[in-house]
Amino acid sequence: MTVGVAAIYGRSNSPGVVVIADRMISMGPMTFEHSVSKLKIIIDDQDIKVVGVAAGDLSLINDFFDKLVQDASACKSVREVALKGVDVYNSMLRDSIKRRLLDPFGLDFATLQGGNLPTELVQRFITDSNNLVQSYYDNLQVLLAGVDGAGGHIMYVLQSDYSLIDSLGFGAVGSGSSSATWVLVHKRYNPSESVVYAVALASWAKFQAEEAFGVGTDTDAIIVAKDGLQYVRKEVLDNIRNEVTKIQDEEDRELATLISNLKLGN
Repeated sequence: MTVGVAAIYGRSNSPGVVVIADRMISMGPMTFEHSVSKLKIIIDDQDIKVVGVAAGDLSLINDFFDKLVQDASACKSVREVALKGVDVYNSMLRDSIKRRLLDPFGLDFATLQGGNLPTELVQRFITDSNNLVQSYYDNLQVLLAGVDGAGGHIMYVLQSDYSLIDSLGFGAVGSGSSSATWVLVHKRYNPSESVVYAVALASWAKFQAEEAFGVGTDTDAIIVAKDGLQYVRKEVLDNIRNEVTKIQDEEDRELATLISNLKLGN
């Protein structure tokens, strides 16, 4: 229950990425807006800067990012960070399977692979592990964005793998991702445009995503550039929201005019 949006800018000149998110938190059946930003700085070194945002269960997200910050500290590219993310993701999943499905029976993976266990027990393990894997897939969806020597990058880490979406130029995760993506597609987002353009369009996408269930109105945005990280001031985001509202109101008036003047038939 959240939304995270990333958008590449300046692809051909001084590339960077804008990352924006709400503050909605999910803890089991509860959802609420937290006072702390969900944007996680993974690496902030001279040659590489990476920020992440994730959708799903808070405990899984925190565990994932805590491990990734430690394991990715020596990475030299955003792709390397994503690969480390896959390792962390799968390690967490294996640990959960062992802790929840094998340890209660005093078993381990080696015993399971030995082939000496009753068929019924093995089948039960397969069913339960498949359910646990699907739960992880549903509750830990990660969006990584950053810059390195090759430019700006956006990558997903989900379902035990990663995917590179640099060519698209933007990405989104969470319950509001469809609404956010619709804006960027509808507005024909261009990753070669300026940082101001990227902040405006990514913010618009986030604000549109608030129509989705579980997306909060509190907003954090950060500009990830080779020369540093810069948070977007609240007054800037508020101004974008006000201007977007004006544009949408005008579009509604134009649609109403169109409908009132439309003549059907002869």
